[in-house]
Amino acid sequence: LTFIYFVAVTCIFGIFLNSFGKILCFYSFSLSCVYLNAS
Repeated sequence: LTFIYFVAVTCIFGIFLNSFGKILCFYSFSLSCVYLNAS
């Protein structure tokens, strides 16, 4: 749950940042999906 919370905060800050923040948000979200599927 901590990792998911980190991704959520990253996405929130990513919205206020440039397009790089949105890319980082999408990348973190993809990693979270892989992480949940692995566990």
